[in-house]
Amino acid sequence: MTFRGYTMNGYTCFALFVIFIGCASADVQAMRRKPPEEPRWMKFSISEANFLLELEGENEKRTIKRSNLVTTRERLFIAPTMEMKLKGSIYHPNLLLFNAQIQIGLVREDVTLGDPTGSGNNLVRDELEFLQRFSVNLSVLKEKPYSVELFGQKADTFRDYDFFTRVEVDQLRYGFRAGFSKGPMPFSISMSRLTEEETGSPRPQSRDEDTLSFTAKLHRKTGSRTDLYYSLTNFTRRNIGNPLDDGFQQTARFSDTTKFGDKNAIKLHTFLRYHQLEANLISTESMTAQQRLSIIHSENLDSDYYYNFSIRNSGPVKSDSHQVSASLKHRLYEALTSTLDVKATEDKASGPSSNTNIRRFGLGLNEHYTRRVGDTGRLTLRYNIGFTREQREATGPLIFVVDEEKRLKDNMITFLNLSRVNTASVRVTDAMGNIPYEEFFDYLIVGRGQQTEIRRVPGGRIKNGDEVLVSYGATLDPNDKFTTLSNSASFRLALFDDILSLYAQLRVVDNWGGESLVLQDINDKIVGGELSWRWLDARAEFESFDSNLSPFRSLRLSQSLHVEPSKFSTLTLDLSQRWSTFPAEGRQNEVSYNYIGRYQTKLTRYLSLRVEGGMRIEKGQNLDQQLVTVRTDLEFRLGRLAVEAGYVYQDEDFFDDLFRKHFFFLRGRRTF
Repeated sequence: MTFRGYTMNGYTCFALFVIFIGCASADVQAMRRKPPEEPRWMKFSISEANFLLELEGENEKRTIKRSNLVTTRERLFIAPTMEMKLKGSIYHPNLLLFNAQIQIGLVREDVTLGDPTGSGNNLVRDELEFLQRFSVNLSVLKEKPYSVELFGQKADTFRDYDFFTRVEVDQLRYGFRAGFSKGPMPFSISMSRLTEEETGSPRPQSRDEDTLSFTAKLHRKTGSRTDLYYSLTNFTRRNIGNPLDDGFQQTARFSDTTKFGDKNAIKLHTFLRYHQLEANLISTESMTAQQRLSIIHSENLDSDYYYNFSIRNSGPVKSDSHQVSASLKHRLYEALTSTLDVKATEDKASGPSSNTNIRRFGLGLNEHYTRRVGDTGRLTLRYNIGFTREQREATGPLIFVVDEEKRLKDNMITFLNLSRVNTASVRVTDAMGNIPYEEFFDYLIVGRGQQTEIRRVPGGRIKNGDEVLVSYGATLDPNDKFTTLSNSASFRLALFDDILSLYAQLRVVDNWGGESLVLQDINDKIVGGELSWRWLDARAEFESFDSNLSPFRSLRLSQSLHVEPSKFSTLTLDLSQRWSTFPAEGRQNEVSYNYIGRYQTKLTRYLSLRVEGGMRIEKGQNLDQQLVTVRTDLEFRLGRLAVEAGYVYQDEDFFDDLFRKHFFFLRGRRTF
């Protein structure tokens, strides 16, 4: 090849090509490699700027049917604001880096509270205020192991307790986090303040909290780890209808998992927890110590050893318990697993003029078998037999229980463990023991002969499936001892790759001795089936609970559909029904119907629609409730303009209380 008198052969061309590619690559790398950033006193930029307009209207009406007492609330809210998103640094990003989202403007809010006496002396409040919302994060020495983060947030949002209960939340939170991320045990410490107010529900509430927390973690090469945690919170809570509740709570936890032996076949887990709550409405103190040793002896043989000690004090009631158990699990072959266990417990409780001591010793055997059926089926069989010897020694009129754990789930009947409960003594809190719940608003206590049922109230603060702690007193039985034999068996047949499943369960509990005690013999039978095919999931279950204390029959159905009528739309339906009868009480059916539907679609390129609605009906003994909720949302987007309009309707009819709410909103955003 000749170029302007120069002749280049193939090797020369190839060498020049390699040099060219290398130079080009070096140029690209140089372009990608950012030069070191020079220190500057301050650097910031506005990444986004928006003009927002919010318009809200509310109308609430609450009626106490028995007294014809009516209270109303009307609210109009208008807020034009400017919003900016900022980011930058002071001196250098490695010294202080910040990100902020700030919204400022004016707000006009008119609130009218109707006079419940009907005299026309309404309370009117008109306010013009400066509106400020923000979210700020500052990172100090973010590249160092001893970095510090400061944060602050003021926002208006909402919280869902369930589909039928959505409340508006005005929240202010600020504080800092710091620590050390290197060394043998990295740790962090944080302090924060939270001010929160809930509105838009029949029972508005607010809280102020100051929290200090500390965490530390140690991870070792063997897979072992140690965790430390401590928190201290001072709080003030206000709930309409209840006195002011203030106090403090503290929690300390230690958890350690150590693995050792050949291939880490031995694992020792230690757990310690201390919790204290001192408040006007409730004061509790508890301590738990647990230790578990697990050993893998061979590929088919495991063993487990467990000890638990706990102390729980609630007011004048004190309790402590010891629990020890050991189990041996053997896999004869892949499909069959056998577990043999032995356990012993001792529970002591003391209250006003009462003392109890309950000792139990038991043996159990569990068999689990599973195998394939054809190419698309699977069969699972379980059988468990347990033998327990129990002795009760007590003095006084009542036996006390502190923090009995119960999981409250819709369409499931849940009994307290003891019979003949003094319902006036029942107290329910969240799973941590910090938040006291209210009867009728959050939970219901229903007498079932000598047994007591507890259930959540739809629309309350207990979410479906939440665990709660129940403390109560029950009528004391004479001193006696008895033996319990329990058998349970179940099978499940899944066909066509789990499209269709059939199952059945049987549980039999028989007691011998203890003629002076109130003991429950049980014969519980459950049969059901499940279908999961394409857009449909359905379940049907029938339970026959035969008991000498509280028998019942229950039929439970559920259906779930998810379809896509078009490329840009979806439709979801979640339905459930329950019918229950209690033959010993001679009452009619208790019924529960729950229907929730959601639909969303894109009407045009710029316009989308979301609609959701639901109805829940509960009728029966100590229960007469109807909830209706409808929400619509229409959104328009074109370039930098976004407009959203919606309507929410809420209707709660609960015994003597009727609450209705209409809520409209219009929100616009223009980005510059």
